[in-house]
Amino acid sequence: MSDEEIKLPKLLIKREPDKYWDVQRTYSYSNLELFLYIITGGRGIGKTTSCLLDVCNRWLKYEEEFVYLRRYKEETKKQYTMLDQIMTEVKTVGMGEGTFKWICNKKRMGYALTLTLQQTYKSGVDFSKVTTLIFDESILMPGGMLRYLPNEIDSFLELISTIFRHRKGYRIFI
Repeated sequence: MSDEEIKLPKLLIKREPDKYWDVQRTYSYSNLELFLYIITGGRGIGKTTSCLLDVCNRWLKYEEEFVYLRRYKEETKKQYTMLDQIMTEVKTVGMGEGTFKWICNKKRMGYALTLTLQQTYKSGVDFSKVTTLIFDESILMPGGMLRYLPNEIDSFLELISTIFRHRKGYRIFI
């Protein structure tokens, strides 16, 4: 098989709604025009995995892109191979400063960004196909090693404005 041949990507994980939290339930409320979902729960119940399966499915069906967000670049860097366990044929390409994008069959799927760098994304990054933002590990445990940013809410709202501009029909998972 030559490098030019395109392999069809496959999801490596199947949804198990009876065993893990399932993002599909949140969409049953779509008639309310909700766009912001705050998901909490114990470790290992599938919050991140379900959201990632959803954005990969949406990319496969509609070529909708996504943003995966962490607070600090050290956290973002650790997610470099995250999609390798979710879907085949995904390549991770660094964008500098610990951020990167995921590519499948020469098409962009989404970005991994860092909230502390949100002001650098205002130009030069194409968010026009992004429909979902996942802010992972956003709620911090009291007394933990990580801290909220002094201007975190303002930075988050600025990033939302940068990504979605005046568009409608987007989803944000915190």
